[in-house]
Amino acid sequence: MTRILLSLLLGATFASAADQTILGTQLLVKNPSTPEKRTVAGKAKESGSPDTIVGDPTANGATLTVRADGTNPTQQTFALPQGTNGKGKPLWSGDATKGFKYKDGDGVNGAVKKAQLNKSGKGVFIIKFSATGKLGTVSVLPPNPGDGGCVLLQIIGGDSYSVAFGDGVVTNKGATQFKVKKPLSEGSCVGGPTTTSTSTSTSSTSAPVSTTTTTSTPGPTTTTIFAGPDFPPVGGSADFAFTGDANTAGGSQLSLFNFAPDNWTALYWGSWSAPSTPKAGLDGSLHAMSFNGISGGNTVATWQGNTPWTDPSDMSVHVVPIRLTITLVSPPSGVVWVDSTTIPGLDPGPGSGMAAAVDVAPAGTAQDFAVKFQYSADIPTDDPTGFIPLANVPTTGGSQVQTSFSGAFYSQP
Repeated sequence: MTRILLSLLLGATFASAADQTILGTQLLVKNPSTPEKRTVAGKAKESGSPDTIVGDPTANGATLTVRADGTNPTQQTFALPQGTNGKGKPLWSGDATKGFKYKDGDGVNGAVKKAQLNKSGKGVFIIKFSATGKLGTVSVLPPNPGDGGCVLLQIIGGDSYSVAFGDGVVTNKGATQFKVKKPLSEGSCVGGPTTTSTSTSTSSTSAPVSTTTTTSTPGPTTTTIFAGPDFPPVGGSADFAFTGDANTAGGSQLSLFNFAPDNWTALYWGSWSAPSTPKAGLDGSLHAMSFNGISGGNTVATWQGNTPWTDPSDMSVHVVPIRLTITLVSPPSGVVWVDSTTIPGLDPGPGSGMAAAVDVAPAGTAQDFAVKFQYSADIPTDDPTGFIPLANVPTTGGSQVQTSFSGAFYSQP
């Protein structure tokens, strides 16, 4: 087992998390003909495992990143947020003792049909997943030929779990199928191509990653000059501090500082690709918000959407506006929000759809900065107040208020 310390802004909160490595069993990538017939599946099974389940996807969701290595490598990140299926049942279920299961047979969140993470009483740690083009976009393809791969399951607000396939038995069938099974070693999938290890510790500084990235956003693979999304920035490190509550009037503040190195050709901070653009809801579910613009002298970025809300006074249901503002707090000179689509190679790119990013190194030197998050909604019963903090919105019970945002760096050394 290898534990790699990393820091992630996930679900609008920062957490100091660890990457736990699990011994893989099989990774299978199929592309028999048309895109809807593509499938990707993987499994890990480690007996006598010292690893533990840290985090709760039933509360915060998770992400699944799959990479197929070889002559033509591809990678895709799938968002697995908590929500409900077509029958109103939670997509994530379970607990840290029994393990967690994700079931999305309706394709509510895309191609991943099911995922599983659990550790038995006898110490057997298991990770499974399957994705199909029938439910959503599958961009991971047989590398033709391939030589390895990686699966990274990240619990938002908890640990990540790496399943490396760097030294297994490989089977290639041209561009239609790739399989690697029974790897001999564990390895981390954080930060780049598969590496194997036994019990060595690794710092939070990530190694450079390939800048050709396939995301779950429909469309062709885009080659870009930016590395990322990642936290800390690829090839560097950064410290952080996080205080407050984004659902209150005071908001929550994220501070980023002590960049090493501090000199960059370019360094931007924004949302962690299109699946992780801001979401929020007042009905126990997450609803996507669209970019609404930059204001306040380029210090405020806003996203807005709609959510069902039940008035607890009479149980009437309304569809109300919901908003996220991210404000730069006393920014250093030149550190501003910019339209990310105006930066060549940034958006569209690995962060396609994020629409706005903070220019962290406007003169080539990374500047310490802070941002304040505030979620609000405009409900009809508070007229003419307008938007009020989510904490002030009356609800019918617990867990009705849901918010999600993931932040990351995009960099050029």
